[in-house]
Amino acid sequence: APEPPACVLLAFFHFDKAGGTALREHLDRLDPSCRKLKDASGNLGFCGEPGFVRLPEHNFSWWADDAAARARTPRVWIEMHAGKFHLQLAKLEALRAQVGKQCRVVSAAMLREPVAQLGSGYSYW
Repeated sequence: APEPPACVLLAFFHFDKAGGTALREHLDRLDPSCRKLKDASGNLGFCGEPGFVRLPEHNFSWWADDAAARARTPRVWIEMHAGKFHLQLAKLEALRAQVGKQCRVVSAAMLREPVAQLGSGYSYW
């Protein structure tokens, strides 16, 4: 079996009104700092181990630049708002080129049926 990667980065592309906020909340529960919180039933054991930590969308290059940071925090994710999708995709490709040999870089997006998405956005705003 192949050896697992030393680190993993998930880039989640958040398109408006497609369920991204709910996914963000679930991913946030995987951060070890969430152990201070309780879920709806009062349980504390819903966080991931080792932690899966969110990096700031506009300041994540330090993680790629610093091998020690990747060793300290090997499982990270970024919420990338998809308003300027082509620019966000370019950032992700640069990151993948930089750390792709040492780390697994995964991207994901949730999409929604277009008419329902437009209706939800209209009602929301």
